[in-house]
Amino acid sequence: MPWLTRVLMLTAAWNTLWPATTPNLIRNGDAESSAGSASCASAAAIPQWTTDGAMSVCLYGGTSDWPLTIPGPPNRGNNFFNGARVAETTISQVVDLGSYASDISGGTQGYTLRGYLGGWMSNGDSAVLKATFRNSSGAVLSSVQIGPVTAADRNNATALLLRSTSGTVPAAARSVFIELTITRSSGSDNDGAADNLEFLLSGSTGSCTYSIAPTSAQAAATASTGSLSVTTQAGCTWNAVSDSSWITVTSGASGAGNGSVAYSVAANSGAARTGTIV
Repeated sequence: MPWLTRVLMLTAAWNTLWPATTPNLIRNGDAESSAGSASCASAAAIPQWTTDGAMSVCLYGGTSDWPLTIPGPPNRGNNFFNGARVAETTISQVVDLGSYASDISGGTQGYTLRGYLGGWMSNGDSAVLKATFRNSSGAVLSSVQIGPVTAADRNNATALLLRSTSGTVPAAARSVFIELTITRSSGSDNDGAADNLEFLLSGSTGSCTYSIAPTSAQAAATASTGSLSVTTQAGCTWNAVSDSSWITVTSGASGAGNGSVAYSVAANSGAARTGTIV
């Protein structure tokens, strides 16, 4: 095999760099609070979620269609959300923001909505995660969503891809309505899927901008190391996360102001591969 086929590309996607955050405010966002179904059958109840009774908590590796090795969260656990066998299915929950009211009222409280979304092979079934901000009376202030991830986005392969959006929480917001919808495009099964859903509150988004150098790197097939420099304003916080099991952030996983991130890349004896540090 020519050695070039074993070279990997490492891409640093810092345009979606996340400020330091609260713990995940979505409860059971990783689908791990109950046993998964090997056949991806509908779950009558899903802990912490209001459900229409059609969505599945599906077990990775339960069938050959959803092996544990598909691209997805590096810390994926055992289960993921799946559309089972209906045209459309939805689960939802309300996140109470009351304890953060004083920070939100200042109008600079940042948030990040993120998760792994995808589907099966060339099938067009897909998932969307939506967050709707409401005031203390329940009136809708604004909403954002991530997804869908199309079959083309996945190169017509079974995969869950990271999607993320960030912004500022409306000053009057006192709750956020989280809704995961999985929609079938064809066939009898609904093969849209999602995992590791997160809603996080972060520091002020009003004065922080971020850049890194370099924005991409290549590594040989042998094990190697590398580093990135982070440039931002004093006091602006950030986290660095790898989306691949073969890329490890070894230092600089978080910081404030200018800093650097060091990483290691495991040896690769197979085909070329691409990973991302976010």
